[in-house]
Amino acid sequence: MERKNLGDTGETLPEIGLGTWRYKGDKAVVQRALSLGGELIDTAEAYETETKVANAIAGNRDSYFIATKVSGENLRTADLIKACEGSLKRLGVDVIDLYQVHWPNDEIPIGESMQAMARLV
Repeated sequence: MERKNLGDTGETLPEIGLGTWRYKGDKAVVQRALSLGGELIDTAEAYETETKVANAIAGNRDSYFIATKVSGENLRTADLIKACEGSLKRLGVDVIDLYQVHWPNDEIPIGESMQAMARLV
C-alpha cells in the first residue's frame, strides 16, 4: 500500500484507512484491514464506535495508527479536554495518534479550540 507523509510530523500513513462510522464491532474487519496494509483506523466520539475499535485492537495496539475526532459541541477548552479523556478511555489507549476537530462550531472561537489541542499535545 502506498504511504503518504502526515504533514511535517515524520509520520507516514497508508493512503487508505478503515473508517468506522457504522462499524458493528467485527474484529475480523479490523484484522483484515491490517493484513492489507490499512493500519489507519478512523473513528470519532460522535460515531459511538470507539469502544468497538478498542475491542478490535486489544493486544495489538502498536500495529495501528488511531485517528479520532472531537465533536463540534465540545470545542471549548474544558469540554475538549474532557472529550479527549473520554476518547482515550473508550479506546483503551494512552495516546491518540491523530486527534481532530470533527466539524467547526461558529459559536466557539477556533483559537480557543487550538489552544486546548496544543495543551493535549
